[in-house]
Amino acid sequence: MELTSEKIGGGVVKYSFDWVSDGAGDVSGNLFGVIRGRIIQVGFVPDSGGTQPTAAYDVLLNDVNDFDLLGGAGADLSNTLSTLTPVVTPLVFDGGQVDLVISNAGDGKGGIVSIWVGPLRP
Repeated sequence: MELTSEKIGGGVVKYSFDWVSDGAGDVSGNLFGVIRGRIIQVGFVPDSGGTQPTAAYDVLLNDVNDFDLLGGAGADLSNTLSTLTPVVTPLVFDGGQVDLVISNAGDGKGGIVSIWVGPLRP
């Protein structure tokens, strides 16, 4: 999995994960650090052609306590349509290590998950 991060202004950081699933159709065990803030938006872009994920694949962003920081926004995703979802109640994250966990994607399938984290403001 390849991770990139980009400061896009206003204190917001965009994290993008280019992922490929293993033989069981899963991705996990790729810990990375995320800044303290509110998770405000998440985007899912499935690959197409031979690496298109299975329909209704699932994405979680787990903290060290296995809480899904996406609040279920990555459940049962389309394998043909990109999805951009605002997190309705922005989740506060104290910062630290997280793990992108993908399941039910199929063997050797892929896509991109992008997560926008903004500053803690009232």
